[in-house]
Amino acid sequence: KLSIHVSKIPSLTTLATQVRSIVVNNVDKEAAQRWVAQEWVPHLSLLYADTDISEVKKEEVLRKLNESGVLMESDGRETGVEMEGKGYTGWEGGRILWMDTRGEIAGWEVLAERDI
Repeated sequence: KLSIHVSKIPSLTTLATQVRSIVVNNVDKEAAQRWVAQEWVPHLSLLYADTDISEVKKEEVLRKLNESGVLMESDGRETGVEMEGKGYTGWEGGRILWMDTRGEIAGWEVLAERDI
């Protein structure tokens, strides 16, 4: 798995709390808030694969992301986005999709989406 870890900013923790308390049976708002504070690790998954990823390949991924404008190298600001111990400025806009990821990728279903 290759992922970008993201800081628990207030808007993201609010979203995670709401989703957890709605989707998970027998979890009220207070229990969801505890889960977010103690267990939840927000991240953006870039790859799921049962393979080792070399440092060379990791650097290639970072370079490609940089070139695409999706993730820019740190400009020295505290951004809350970290990958391989380096800070990044991230991006603006896009969409959040809630997906049912059971089965083959071609069969994945979008359950809900929201522009950000």
